[in-house]
Amino acid sequence: MTVRPSSPAHVRAVKKYNKENAKTFAITLFFQSEGDIIEKLERVPNKRAYLMGLIRDDIEREKMEKNNG
Repeated sequence: MTVRPSSPAHVRAVKKYNKENAKTFAITLFFQSEGDIIEKLERVPNKRAYLMGLIRDDIEREKMEKNNG
């Protein structure tokens, strides 16, 4: 895969788009208390997809609980 250089205008446009249309979340994990989570995430090839899947499963579970309760 060849990486094309980005012009300053393109970089500005991407930053503007992301600011208006995206949200970034970052977490800090500690080796001592969350080492198991770190190890798991290091084995997952697509961390974004993995975490989004877990969250969507949780959302569906909450919907089912709400409808049953």
